[in-house]
Amino acid sequence: YDALQNNLQLREDMGNMIVHDFSNHLVSIILGCEILRYDNNQSRKDKHLELMDNSAKQLQSLTDSLLIMSKLESDKMLLEPEEVIIGEIIESVSE
Repeated sequence: YDALQNNLQLREDMGNMIVHDFSNHLVSIILGCEILRYDNNQSRKDKHLELMDNSAKQLQSLTDSLLIMSKLESDKMLLEPEEVIIGEIIESVSE
């Protein structure tokens, strides 16, 4: 029973973190739109466009991760193990 309660609490905590992450990025995009609407300084507009673009990409990444997790949990995505050469992976990451 305690393990089940712990798992439910962890799931709720994760859900709260995801909602927090989503809302932070959405606020950044919404505020950026407002600034673009009223600010005449082009360099500030460019800076806010870049921030908005980064926030949108982070939202896309979060969404993709959630979809993958959902598929894994529902057994709709099967993982197929394959052999890899770990040295090549480490080398490519370090470059």
